[in-house]
Amino acid sequence: MNKLMTGALALGLAASLTACSSSTEPASNTSAPPSSASPAAPSASGVTESSDAPTSSAPETTSQEPAAAGSIDQSTPEGVMTAWLNALVDGKTADICTLTAVGGKLVSDVSGGQEQCTKSLGTLAGSLKSAGSLFDGLTIKGATITGDKATFDKATTKPELAAQVIKSLAAVKIGSKWYVTTP
Repeated sequence: MNKLMTGALALGLAASLTACSSSTEPASNTSAPPSSASPAAPSASGVTESSDAPTSSAPETTSQEPAAAGSIDQSTPEGVMTAWLNALVDGKTADICTLTAVGGKLVSDVSGGQEQCTKSLGTLAGSLKSAGSLFDGLTIKGATITGDKATFDKATTKPELAAQVIKSLAAVKIGSKWYVTTP
């Protein structure tokens, strides 16, 4: 049952993220995502570098609103993926869309992107609330970073079933923060 649920979840996530990118024109009313001065949560360890491209090792000191209690770690691909999956199974659509990028752009910078993200991922998140306990204590380690992109096909997770979900996703670094996207 868990394998079936995981496969359906991975397929749904990939389809929903693809739907978010249906328009790649920049929005005419773009603005930077709001931030707060809360320190970011400690980053996950075990990042695998696959290139000699320089990356910042300084921890990110801001997080985006509307984060729930605690802050969202966007300083590493693992941190953003963990926050994104937790927001997904908790049904926090605003956090999901804030942490999502399509075509190398923030969802909020894509014409109609925020609305499409809210619609597609919000619907998926609502249907996954009952699966939230399957991801209790979620940890992700070992993203493969190449420049400003990261993949999770070789990452390890606890619980292990999360690895099946994240292997079909990726992360992209925009500015100094990581965002969830499709490969």
